[in-house]
Amino acid sequence: MGLFDAKYCSLCGNKVGLLGKTTLSDGYLCKDCSSKLSPFLTGTKRLTVEDIKDHLEYREKNQDVLAKFEPNIALGGRKKIYIDEKNKLFVVSSASDYRRVNADVIPFSEVLGVENTVEEDREEEFYKDNEGNKQSYNPPRFTYSYTFLSEITLNSRWFSSIKVELSDKEEPDQLWNDLYRELDYQARTLKSVLTGKPIEEPAINGGPVYNNYPSNTPINNYNQNNYNQNNYNQNNYNNTSWRCAKCGNTNTGNFCGTCGAPRPTYTCPRCGWTPNDYKSLPRFCSNCGWEMNNY
Repeated sequence: MGLFDAKYCSLCGNKVGLLGKTTLSDGYLCKDCSSKLSPFLTGTKRLTVEDIKDHLEYREKNQDVLAKFEPNIALGGRKKIYIDEKNKLFVVSSASDYRRVNADVIPFSEVLGVENTVEEDREEEFYKDNEGNKQSYNPPRFTYSYTFLSEITLNSRWFSSIKVELSDKEEPDQLWNDLYRELDYQARTLKSVLTGKPIEEPAINGGPVYNNYPSNTPINNYNQNNYNQNNYNQNNYNNTSWRCAKCGNTNTGNFCGTCGAPRPTYTCPRCGWTPNDYKSLPRFCSNCGWEMNNY
């Protein structure tokens, strides 16, 4: 068969177009037959026509399993992970109706591991001088965004791994703010449930780990009454001047007169904790790990 000879689908016999075809080790699939395959199927060039027939048989049986699938946990953004803890099954799909698209139902027993990563992206901020030229701040300022990624590795005939971006709907712009904590909790929950291991403690850079949230408590239902407030009177430092940690300027107001940085705080806005020594400026709360000062 020549390079430019007409090619035909190895399943239905229809002519295969240049676009949308799937190449097998011993044949081709047309666009319509390819659409019946799992979206997570990889390495089709190594599969034979018989392998594809087995896969399509699996896809038919998957519909019966999917009909009995009853998830009690949903994690992620646009692409969600639906988990049926009772039957130890999970589904990954970006479709609003995962049953309609016959999303793959995967048993926990096929999970080899879950790897969670957080990628930080930063972009420098600039200002325009009196002549309209773009200038860097001194010291430089940056805006940040954090991408939460989870990769599920599998021992399956049809899938080697499934990658999910938990933050594909919205990315946090600050370490350990509410959204960052929620996504961090989702990632640790996903790993714990699918692998059957205890939920990991979060690693807070520069501060202590905070307690695990109960599995039946939404992360946004954080109860600040769990912590005892220190009786230190914050007025002790409110009436004094302060030195900006970013540019070094001495100020008396709530914002730096040189770079605009906010006045540092010694009381955690989340749980009310304050240090015993107000001269010791904390970046993270010693009770709950909340970021108090970003400097």
